[in-house]
Amino acid sequence: MSTGGRAQGEITGYVARMQSGRAGRIMYMPKVRYGSLHHGEREFVSRMSANPERWPVGTRLPIAYSTSDPAAAEIATFARMWLAPLVFWLFASALIVAALKA
Repeated sequence: MSTGGRAQGEITGYVARMQSGRAGRIMYMPKVRYGSLHHGEREFVSRMSANPERWPVGTRLPIAYSTSDPAAAEIATFARMWLAPLVFWLFASALIVAALKA
């Protein structure tokens, strides 16, 4: 999705989901509507939770979507698009450095 299409989206609501595990806290997944010239108007539920107080209904956000599958979309903030891969590569780099020093 990082090289796919971009659009502006709007939060239309939230879907409450129970987190698995012992804590079992409720997570709120943003429901987002966006439109593109080629695929028309679409709506999706983000795979990452958000704080409804930080992003209330009506908040406009950047969206990244796959041009071949516009249903595959996500909110395009730095943390949502790049933080997990960055942490993965930093962890992998640390393991490589540790292995070379051993």
